[in-house]
Amino acid sequence: MGSDRLSRCVRTSPAHYSTWHVPAHPAYCPQSLQNAVLKPVWVPLDLRFGMTRQFELFVSHNALGAPLAVGNGGLCVGTSHYCHKAYNNLNVGGQYSFVKDSGFELSGLLAAEFKQFSPDTLFAIDLGVGFKYVIPRFSAKVTPRIGVGVYNRGTGNQENVGIPVQMALQATPRIAPFVDTGIFGPTRQFSGTYQFPLGLGADLLVVHGFDLGAELMFPTLGHGTAVTEKTTDFRTAMLFAVWRNP
Repeated sequence: MGSDRLSRCVRTSPAHYSTWHVPAHPAYCPQSLQNAVLKPVWVPLDLRFGMTRQFELFVSHNALGAPLAVGNGGLCVGTSHYCHKAYNNLNVGGQYSFVKDSGFELSGLLAAEFKQFSPDTLFAIDLGVGFKYVIPRFSAKVTPRIGVGVYNRGTGNQENVGIPVQMALQATPRIAPFVDTGIFGPTRQFSGTYQFPLGLGADLLVVHGFDLGAELMFPTLGHGTAVTEKTTDFRTAMLFAVWRNP
């Protein structure tokens, strides 16, 4: 049995299954914050429940489908300098598969996104579509989505767009290297504020239904002119475990 990275990490519709995705990522900011390794550590738990072959419910902590390794979501472990709150965001949503044919899959997505609970509650509704293509030993997925701010819009909680892209290669029966990337930013002044992350990682099938993996992420490898961070100033490393119950 090969690694499930090809089917798991890029799937857009469920079989009857539940998944617990437990990543933890230490952040490293070498130039802007000296001695900042492990300050903070995020644990953005990702839960997915296949209700039918077409419909999936999920609970997640990544904004607009951004790669989990970007961080800034879920449980935050660190001092108040790095973590405003220990837990300060949540996404709850569903995804429905409309088409599955010869390796191609098309789905629709709807989610309630609590961007933060404190100091001001920022709430948005996310709408998106998922496209997945799978051939032997390779798969790719892109999920364009838009988030529309519906509460506290005056604080900057307005429209944002995200286009996450995931690609995976089944290198061996147990190992699947993968790439996480995409483009994200507010629709207003997008050309100056977009961010382009790039993550490289690998997934190891330990036993059927259980994976371990790691990923190195550059959250702002590319960005608009209004983004002040340098491309390699901020980077994160993610260690993750995945359990699936068919």
